[in-house]
Amino acid sequence: MTIKNKRNHLAHGDFTFSQIGREFTVGELENFKDETLDFLSDVIDKIEIFIVHKHYVNLET
Repeated sequence: MTIKNKRNHLAHGDFTFSQIGREFTVGELENFKDETLDFLSDVIDKIEIFIVHKHYVNLET
């Protein structure tokens, strides 16, 4: 089951955090956290570059 599917099951109340979380080691959870933070940091950096360089001005409508 993918992370997305697990998240959906949590959101719909199909499983609890305890039920989902017990399937992972602490190391795996830390890895998920690190990958998530890296991804979000990259998104923020790209948005900042987009704004700083005013790329939005050049968008065709």
